[in-house]
Amino acid sequence: MGDLIQKSIAKLFSEIPGDIELFKQAYKQKTLSAAVRYYVNALFSHEGLLVVDADDRSLKTLFQDVIRDDIFDHTPKKLVEEQNSKLESLGYHPQVFARDINFFYLDKNLRNRLEINGDTFQVVDTNIQFSKSEIEKMITEEPEKFSPNVILRPLYQEVILPNLAYAGGPAEVVYWLQLKKVFDYFKVPFPVLMPRNFALIIDTLVSRKFEKTGLEYQHLFEEKNFLFNQWIVKNTARDLSLGKELQTMGHLFSSIRDQAAAIDPTLIKFIEAQKQRALNGLERTEQKMIRAEKRLHTDKLGQLEAVKEELFPKGSPQERVDNFLNFYQKDPQFIEHLLNTFDPFDFKFNLLFINWIA
Repeated sequence: MGDLIQKSIAKLFSEIPGDIELFKQAYKQKTLSAAVRYYVNALFSHEGLLVVDADDRSLKTLFQDVIRDDIFDHTPKKLVEEQNSKLESLGYHPQVFARDINFFYLDKNLRNRLEINGDTFQVVDTNIQFSKSEIEKMITEEPEKFSPNVILRPLYQEVILPNLAYAGGPAEVVYWLQLKKVFDYFKVPFPVLMPRNFALIIDTLVSRKFEKTGLEYQHLFEEKNFLFNQWIVKNTARDLSLGKELQTMGHLFSSIRDQAAAIDPTLIKFIEAQKQRALNGLERTEQKMIRAEKRLHTDKLGQLEAVKEELFPKGSPQERVDNFLNFYQKDPQFIEHLLNTFDPFDFKFNLLFINWIA
């Protein structure tokens, strides 16, 4: 199995630059779970690390009541759908959706969904099927053959390793909230949900480039066009704002409206329409002036765009695109930098300046 894993990712390894020997050794292990344990232990063992095999029979035995209820009564689906409706009414979008059966059948190299078809339980994409009595016997004698999906994994996690709090991203927090009624139903304590730490990694070269723009780092979180406008306003010698003119125009039309209303109140609607048309024309003129000024600073704005793209690739947060290895290979102490920077009770967005040249 280890050879099969190694061969399946050999091409990927050949495309990754730098020293990745740790991960090559990890994926020589017999299973994917063993591979993960290998590199996680290598990266974090000095911090104090507990690795649990969640497929252990003794641990799955703790989950037998949940397995039985989900497979035969489908209670989790009903509860998740009720909670989803409540969250949607509050403006949140569900991240996951429950099935009638929220377990996979797990056996050797197989992990496929279980579905009910009449009186038969079918393992999807296989010829394996079970009767109700066979499933009941398996739950009692071999609970390790049932692997929870995304709906019941958090519940299982909290059953075997209870937590006071769970730290996650925005989507993860909503996802956990979807499961609150499931936790209540099975009388499992629901952890406090906390937003995880966020950071933007800024290397020496990018930092130098951005400092030359004269802008503040908070401007980087703005949309690109707004960012360009901020730079233009800060660096041009010309007055590109027509704010005073817009204000004057507004006062002028207010005066005209009052005069027209004294003559015929039905003219007010016409005057307001003319006012809006004139104001729109001035705003378009201001935008054209700004665009014309931008063309005079193409090189500088190009540099600013390069910084923006480096830190927010394709408009996405850096963490969504960049890989951990890109930073770890440049600095083996990268994890320590993160640990020293982050505070789980500080909900600010962190800017982490790393002293290396990209």
